[in-house]
Amino acid sequence: MNLRNCPPEVWLLAPQCVCSVMNHTAKKSLGNCPPLQVLKGTTIDISILLHFLFWDIVCVSCVDDKECHGQIGSK
Repeated sequence: MNLRNCPPEVWLLAPQCVCSVMNHTAKKSLGNCPPLQVLKGTTIDISILLHFLFWDIVCVSCVDDKECHGQIGSK
């Protein structure tokens, strides 16, 4: 968290991020399959893990849609 310059109030997000990465990482004890793949029975998409690091700045375009009110990127 020091390397990413995170504020102290987000300390709980770091272990949640680690757990997410571990759930997407193949385990030898599971036959070289990720735990989520064993759980769901489908291939897991890891692309989000390849594009972003913990506490990266993400730019989102604004959406002018009444159904999206209150969500990230909505007006």
